[in-house]
Amino acid sequence: MTTVSPPRADPSTRVAVIVLAALVLASLALRLWLLHTAASSAGFSPVDADGYMRNGRLLARGGDGWRWTLDAVHYDWNGRTYLLPPLYPVFLSLFARFSDSYPYSALVGQAGLNALSVLAIFVIAATVHSRRAGLIAAAVYAFWVPNVWTFALFIQEQLYIPLLLAAFALLLRATGTNGPASSFAAAGAAFGCAALTRSMPTYYVTIIAIACTATMRLDNAAPRKAAALVLGFLLVTGPYSVWLSQQTGGFVFIENHAGISIHRYGGTPTPGVPNSGQILGQLFEAFRRDPAGFAGTGATYARALFHVHGDRWLQSYHAGTAEGAAAAKFIAHAAIDLPFMASVVLAPLGAVLARRSREAALLVAWAVLVVMLSTLSTYGGVRYRSPFEPHLIALAAV
Repeated sequence: MTTVSPPRADPSTRVAVIVLAALVLASLALRLWLLHTAASSAGFSPVDADGYMRNGRLLARGGDGWRWTLDAVHYDWNGRTYLLPPLYPVFLSLFARFSDSYPYSALVGQAGLNALSVLAIFVIAATVHSRRAGLIAAAVYAFWVPNVWTFALFIQEQLYIPLLLAAFALLLRATGTNGPASSFAAAGAAFGCAALTRSMPTYYVTIIAIACTATMRLDNAAPRKAAALVLGFLLVTGPYSVWLSQQTGGFVFIENHAGISIHRYGGTPTPGVPNSGQILGQLFEAFRRDPAGFAGTGATYARALFHVHGDRWLQSYHAGTAEGAAAAKFIAHAAIDLPFMASVVLAPLGAVLARRSREAALLVAWAVLVVMLSTLSTYGGVRYRSPFEPHLIALAAV
């Protein structure tokens, strides 16, 4: 007669805390070792393609006193001046203002934030699946090469992804424990901070609030919780957006660079920086003019979000020997490509088998939204999928 063994118990709280502390420290140590090794080499210079490091110094006024200026969010592209979200330059300016080792100190701060994100992804996966799954997801993300390898980059994601994961941890805890309205307000405020770094959570909060309200027959408190989520979000993002709109003479919510490259769909470009209505108009015009071409362009950028990219890492790594090149090729495929493919394949399975299907649906909704908005904005590649990679990892850790 065959017997079915009972499911293994989740690790105790003490074990989880010890493992998480070890993972955070190990992840931080790896990032700092890579940074120190790179900084010790001749000619080291952080990558700052979009001028964030410069804008952080601009706000700090070279250490002479902090002062806000709209120039810190200006982004010149193709003869137009766009406005970027403000929080990442502000974050960098704190290091420029109070540290003599800027920008190196800012890189260390970024390494610390990303290492601490291990805690947030643990909460996310543990809420959706189990504590054991949370530890698995935390271990994977602690050494997730695409994230670790940004140790010398100044890009929005260095602040955006830690804030985003913290917001999801708060939201899933609020929904998973049927928390009070105040817990949803806290999640909304966290999403607001993330949106001030990259505005995409604005759309997500709106959709989730509408979905919560639609479930009012199942939960009479749902509308109140949805309102708290939106209120927390607006309390963080509203004041800056009102001020920015006054400065520009037109409504601008956080930033206005969403339409920076939608001309690739074939719509007629506007003479200036397009507003939301003009962006939608361009997209509709391009679709009406050539539906097949519109769909083909969108599919191209959607596929680009899921391409393996180990070969791109190899292009930035110069091995001195044939043996070193072979080892680098193995690492690229085994530590970059295979983990991503595994997360893409296993995430749908994890969504189906999740102990808390509602919380799993919240993660799936975010991944779908990012793919849709990135595709419409003609963004593709590993950088633009990084905001939903942790969610795939959490789902896949079932």
